Amino acid sequence: MGEKPVHYIQFDGVNSSAEVWWNGEKIGSHDGGYSAFRVRIPEISDENILTVYADNSPNDTVYPQVADFTFYGGIYRDVTVIGVDESHFDLEFYGSSGIMITPKVTGLSAAVNITARVTNPQDCSVRFVVTDADKKPVGEKSVDASDGKTVIEIENAHLWNGTQDPYLYSLTAELLKDGEKTDEISVRFGCRSFSIDPQKGFILNGKPCPLRGVSRHQDRPGIGNALTEKEHREDMDLICELGANTIRLAHYQHSRVFYDLCDERGMAVWAEIPYISRHMPGGRENTVSQMKELNYDYFALGHIHARQILSEKPLIVYPGNIQGRDVGELGEKGCYLAEVDETSGQTSLTFVQTAPITWKQLTLELDQAIDKSSLHAKALELLQENIQGKTYFSLKISGSEYLTSEEIDLWQDQEAWAGLSAALAPAQLVDVRLSVRGLVSLNNSDREALAAAEAEVLTDEKIQQLAASWAKKDPYARQLLEDGEFRGQVRDLVAVKLARRLQAMTGGEE
Repeated sequence: MGEKPVHYIQFDGVNSSAEVWWNGEKIGSHDGGYSAFRVRIPEISDENILTVYADNSPNDTVYPQVADFTFYGGIYRDVTVIGVDESHFDLEFYGSSGIMITPKVTGLSAAVNITARVTNPQDCSVRFVVTDADKKPVGEKSVDASDGKTVIEIENAHLWNGTQDPYLYSLTAELLKDGEKTDEISVRFGCRSFSIDPQKGFILNGKPCPLRGVSRHQDRPGIGNALTEKEHREDMDLICELGANTIRLAHYQHSRVFYDLCDERGMAVWAEIPYISRHMPGGRENTVSQMKELNYDYFALGHIHARQILSEKPLIVYPGNIQGRDVGELGEKGCYLAEVDETSGQTSLTFVQTAPITWKQLTLELDQAIDKSSLHAKALELLQENIQGKTYFSLKISGSEYLTSEEIDLWQDQEAWAGLSAALAPAQLVDVRLSVRGLVSLNNSDREALAAAEAEVLTDEKIQQLAASWAKKDPYARQLLEDGEFRGQVRDLVAVKLARRLQAMTGGEE
C-alpha cells in the first residue's frame, strides 16, 4: 500500500436516509435504509469528528412509507473503515466488492466470467486465482486492470446443487502495480445452471427442483432490525429445519451476512427492494437507485401495463402487458426478449408483439359547422386510413362546439356508430369522445355565469380528494382518478355540456 492510503467508511444499513459529515463538511448521503453504501473520507487529521444524521421521518420520495413491517430508524448494521491504495478495486459501485462473477455451465465444465472494476487502473494488472473448497487452485488468469475482464475454465466442475450439495469455489483477485500488490479481494461463488419450464417449474442443473420456501423479515424482539451474525445464523438454522430450499427476502435488501448464509446452505433467493403498498409519484428516482444497488444485469418488472425503460445501465424494463385491455392501453403490446452476454455483461432487448388486437386513438378535427352525413363520412374516412389488422378505435372529435344537437345525437346513436363500425371490419369503432377547443364569446353577465359554472367543474384537487376517499372502497376507481389523461377526458366532457348550455343561453349566437 502507498504512503497515503485512501479511506472509505462503509455503512451496511442506515434507515432510511443518511447524511455523512466529516469535520463539519458533508461528504455524502444515501436514501434507502436497507442497502450498503460507502463514502470516501477526506484527509484524516490527528483528531476528527464523524457525524451521521439518520432520518426515518415520513416523506414522499424514499421507499418504504407504508408496509406490514416496522421502519426502525438509525444505524443498525455494521460500520467499517476501509483503507486502500489510490489504485484499488472499486468501492463506489453501489456498495459492491468491485468483482462480478457469472459462471456458465456447459456439460461437465464451467466458464467463470469475471469482471473486476478498478479505480485508477493505470500501470496495473489483476491476477485471478480460483480455488476449490479444499483451497486447491483450479484456474488462474492475469489481465490488464483497464479491461479487468476474463474467463477461467473449470473442468469437471463441482456444481452448486441447492440444499443437497451447496458447493462453493473461491475467487481471489489481486491488484498488482509494478509487481507490488496494492489490493486483494476474495469472493465465493457456486457453479450452477438454472431455467424455468412452464410444466416442470424451476430447473436446477438440468433437473426439476420444486421450490419450497419461506418469507423472512429481519426483526427480533428487543433488538428490532439490529441483528448480529448470531441471529442471522439462528434464522437460517430454523429455515433449514423446516425443510425449505428457497427464501423470499421480504420486503427489502437484507444483510450481506444472510446472503452469504444462503450460498452456504443452498438456498435459492428471491431478493426485493422496498417498493411496497403505495406508489409515490416522487419516489421513482429512489426506486431506480435501490434497484441498481442489487447489482443485477437486467430487471424485468411487472404489474405496470405501459411499456417503458427506466434505466439503460443496468436495463430496468417494464415490458407492459401482452394485450391492451381497453382504450386506455393504446399501441403495440407484447413482451421483451432479453439476452445477456455473460462475457461482456451487455444486455440486448428485442420487442416481440403478441397482441391480436391493437387499440388506437384518433382525433377528428372540426373547424366549422358540419351536418350529420358529412360528420359520418369524415369519421369513416379517417378510421379506414388507419386500419392495421384487427384494430379497435377510440375516436375523439375535437371542436365539438360546432356540432348541433342533431350531430351530438349521432354520437349517442348506437345503431349509427354500429353501422360505421361494421364498415371497418376486421377493425371496430368502440369509443367516441367529444372535446372543445374553445367556448363562445360572452358578455359580462354571461362571463359571471361561466365563472360560477367553472367553479363547479371538478378540479384536480377535488378529484384527488375523491381518490383518497375511495381508496379503500374501489382501488380501480382511485387509479382512474389519479390518471391525468382520464381527468382531462372528464373535463372535456364537462366542457362539451357546458358549451351546449351556454349556446342555448345566448340563443346560439356569439
